[in-house]
Amino acid sequence: MKAALYRSHGGPEVLEYAEVPDPVPGPGDVVVRVAAVGLNRLDLLQRQGPGMMPGFSLPHIAGMDVAGEIVATGAGVPASRVGERVVVNPAIACGRCDFCRRGMDHLCGEKAVVGGNRAGGYGALCVVPATHAHHVADHVDLVEAAAMPTVYSLAWHALFETGRLARAEPLVVPPAATGGATAAVRLAARRDHLGDAERVGAVGRQRGKQVEEGGRRDAAMIGVRPRAAQGPRARQRLRASPMTAQAAAAPVISRSTPGHGRFSNVEGGSQSVN
Repeated sequence: MKAALYRSHGGPEVLEYAEVPDPVPGPGDVVVRVAAVGLNRLDLLQRQGPGMMPGFSLPHIAGMDVAGEIVATGAGVPASRVGERVVVNPAIACGRCDFCRRGMDHLCGEKAVVGGNRAGGYGALCVVPATHAHHVADHVDLVEAAAMPTVYSLAWHALFETGRLARAEPLVVPPAATGGATAAVRLAARRDHLGDAERVGAVGRQRGKQVEEGGRRDAAMIGVRPRAAQGPRARQRLRASPMTAQAAAAPVISRSTPGHGRFSNVEGGSQSVN
């Protein structure tokens, strides 16, 4: 198959379009014909060097966020999955360590990552565990599906697993224009705004985007409130006690969040902030 790989660290010039052997699925694996792959920040950092993921080695085929079609299956995987449109969860936890047994597989020290420390989606074909190839409905574009895995899983973890974001609870997401922050905003809105609530807020200063919310430009303030609770008091409550989600390794901007709230980040942990 053809793949974009690199044999040494550096800028884009180290990328090489080369012929490499087709990957062979092991037991429990599927082979995905790549239709689309996202450009993740880790892809850039590891290409520039040094490799950040344990087990990383050169030459390397990057590409964490992958969508495509299953073209082959390994032992134990139904052949009926061939032809299925899928999006890949790139994080493959060991399932054996203490963190995995406690349901905290995001902290697994033996984690394999598609495109991080094993071959990723910058090739025509990519092997992944069948359990990590998730069905994509026919109406969803595979290019759009490939934009989802990393940012949406991290945002979901920060908001709902670590942060325990409650229905109708105000939320501050700094900065506003990253992929993870965009995902956090959309997930919060999707969960809370179906029919009986309203989104209020602003996109903050990031990459030239400036929209003011109450005179503040340095955070994205996304609030959820029942429609019956609109008005100045509701807006004051929105500003007084938000939850701040670090959706993409962003710094907390506490000066944009007067009052009390709590801070959640994607690596786990939630703490109060003033």
